[in-house]
Amino acid sequence: MSCKARALLIVTREIAGTATNIAERREELSCTLPEGHEGAHQDETKRERWDGTPSKRVTVLRHDGDGNSQ
Repeated sequence: MSCKARALLIVTREIAGTATNIAERREELSCTLPEGHEGAHQDETKRERWDGTPSKRVTVLRHDGDGNSQ
């Protein structure tokens, strides 16, 4: 049986020439490791890892980009 941990991944990026960050994408993550595994959770399909307890859904923030996106 797989782990029941879930997370929401929010990826942000800068708007060039400003101090503003916007959400570029949101994805639901589900841990694909076996129930009771050691260490961080992992969604192997989306290639993301996060820490947290299986009973609580966590939000994972990640900043991408170099500020050159329009």
